[in-house]
Amino acid sequence: MRNHLHVITCGLLFIFLYSQVLHSADEQRLDAKTLVLVNGHRITTADLDLKCLVRGISSEDRDSLRQQVLEELINEQLISEFLKSRSVQASPEAVDAQIDALKTLIRRRGHEPEQLLNDLRLSEKDLRGVLLLPAAWQAYVSQVVTDKQLKDKFTSHQRELDGTQLRARHIVIKVPADSSDEVWSAADRTLRELRQRITSGQVSFTEAAREHSEGPSAATGGDVGFFPHRGIMPSLFADAAFSLKKGDISEPIRTSVGVHLIEVTDVQPGQLSLEDVRSAVLDRITQEMWDTQVAQLRVNAQIEGAE
Repeated sequence: MRNHLHVITCGLLFIFLYSQVLHSADEQRLDAKTLVLVNGHRITTADLDLKCLVRGISSEDRDSLRQQVLEELINEQLISEFLKSRSVQASPEAVDAQIDALKTLIRRRGHEPEQLLNDLRLSEKDLRGVLLLPAAWQAYVSQVVTDKQLKDKFTSHQRELDGTQLRARHIVIKVPADSSDEVWSAADRTLRELRQRITSGQVSFTEAAREHSEGPSAATGGDVGFFPHRGIMPSLFADAAFSLKKGDISEPIRTSVGVHLIEVTDVQPGQLSLEDVRSAVLDRITQEMWDTQVAQLRVNAQIEGAE
């Protein structure tokens, strides 16, 4: 649910700039087929098409991402029902503000909103429908999240949020993403054995990296320099590193590149306060609340595929 306006804007502009051919929303609805029933509510091909459009998913990627997008639609329907059961609604003013903000973002990218929507055969009503749920969810979050929750979240994840930077070195065995489980497991075993040799003092991390790492940092003993929690290193790598203390060595960590051992060698403390990063802390809580609520709602939901 983060940066929802930005996602929608990029999606609309992507479709516009690459001239993807789409039917109008009205035409889609006439031919819409039911894909799934969620507690009796129809999710149709028209819903899927609109979601793909605002997400900027090209026709080439639709097949591979179809199930992921459909799952998102199911989750959104469950959250919509949850909010309705608690009489939580987005105020018209909040949705109007998001529409205005969206139009501003489109203009900043050199397009006129009305013309762009017309070219895509979308109405403002379609956009309003897309924005209604995130606005209602934000209204719910503002009702239930307390200052104590914000403070506790910041305190428990302070290194990730306050601008702290870590210095680390790593050893990586590269594994193609489409490799078999056996290949991934073999890389895990190799690095576990290497980790045991390092921690028992048989070899230093730097020596092991020079000899065994398949990454460009092997020449410098695996050193990758300083990096923040987000923005430079892959998220799985950074998450693992930020869970370590100085001098700790991780267990084997899988990323899209392969399998890594990570050692944190230095910590540069951050200086940001809760007030400096309040919006980022709230974003994190908001996403966690969404994920937790969806998981709970799915337990008793009636989700049926179309006949």
